[in-house]
Amino acid sequence: MTAPLTERYFLPIAAPISWNMLGETVTVPGLGGTAGFTLVSFLTAPLPVDSRLDYVLLCHEDADEFIWRFADPATKLVSKTDSGDTASWVTLPAAGTLETTVFVRKTGTTLATVSLTQQVVEPSADFRALATQLAIAGAGADYLFTLREICLELKPYIDAAATATGPNGIPARLLAAILYREAFNRPKDGSPKADAIRLRLEGKDYDPRQQALVEQLTRQTGRTVNLQHLHDIRDVEIAMMRGFFNEIEDLSSFDPRLLTLLYASRKTLGVGQIAQTTAAMVSGLITWRELTDPGKEAVLDAIEADYRALSTSDKLGIFNGLRFPKTNIQFAAQLLAKLKNRAHRFPMMSMRDVLASDQAIGMIATEYNRGGFDTPLASMKNNAYGDRAVTYAKADQDVLGLTRYFPDPP
Repeated sequence: MTAPLTERYFLPIAAPISWNMLGETVTVPGLGGTAGFTLVSFLTAPLPVDSRLDYVLLCHEDADEFIWRFADPATKLVSKTDSGDTASWVTLPAAGTLETTVFVRKTGTTLATVSLTQQVVEPSADFRALATQLAIAGAGADYLFTLREICLELKPYIDAAATATGPNGIPARLLAAILYREAFNRPKDGSPKADAIRLRLEGKDYDPRQQALVEQLTRQTGRTVNLQHLHDIRDVEIAMMRGFFNEIEDLSSFDPRLLTLLYASRKTLGVGQIAQTTAAMVSGLITWRELTDPGKEAVLDAIEADYRALSTSDKLGIFNGLRFPKTNIQFAAQLLAKLKNRAHRFPMMSMRDVLASDQAIGMIATEYNRGGFDTPLASMKNNAYGDRAVTYAKADQDVLGLTRYFPDPP
């Protein structure tokens, strides 16, 4: 094999973009000082215990063999080995040191050895206290896992992305509130909620009462009740889209799988669950279009047509931008700022004022969920998504405890 397409073409959007924008990275040249290879960790150390840790090897030149080793550099204890792909992952049950190494080869010759050493830590005492408090109040393990992801694993990315939107941009706590909702609904693989989805799909968590309720609702409403699928797990969803892209080179123009990829543009991806069409608009690759009511579907069709006209390289850049949590969160912050600062919304409102306004929080969150409409503010109403965001982001409600980790801006 050669390096997959998704690891050969990389982030042509929003140039210039350096490799260290994607997570924690290390780059090693190839033989004779050639371009080489970049190892990217989705998360920046310190890394969390009991949470999936993803890595991708970006190839600035071609190779055909990739051998992964995850080990403790002191004890030499190997946690996992893997081969055959430019992406891998590991989960560690205890704190310590993780050394991730990729041996890169081509036709049997070693081109480079890329290694990254990171610390793995337990959750902080402060977070454990918050989790205990919320658990006593009734929060389940799935809620607490997602909260740890937002408040600990992704906090540096959230803070930086919010700050980059400027003084009249998006406060970090609102961004965190949105990401919490999206991350919970599309859980990380290995989390309690993702494990529950797998068990349910395997028939190991069959609940006859729940099934009877689903059947009753279907009969009464005449509508199919949404059921969970494996791609409701965030990492499975990303792997599915990656697989589509990596099949492009082998498909004829008449292959139905090519149409699947072309029409997957509205598929939302990553921790912020952003559609590829939306990311293309936010990045300026295609025209930003306001939705209309009525007439929403016609506008969505026009956006999709704009996206389909992009080059494969641009589509790959959008996918990779949404694939990595750091750049996905940057997209989410830019989208929220765009929604806020349109002339018919809240362009003059500071970050601090946003957090004091139920209307601003609710409306920005509603349009993140539904799309940006040209409807005047006075005629818009929050949906349930927007109302929930108020309870997450307002300091006087703060049902999740986000204020501890994302305080009011100055």
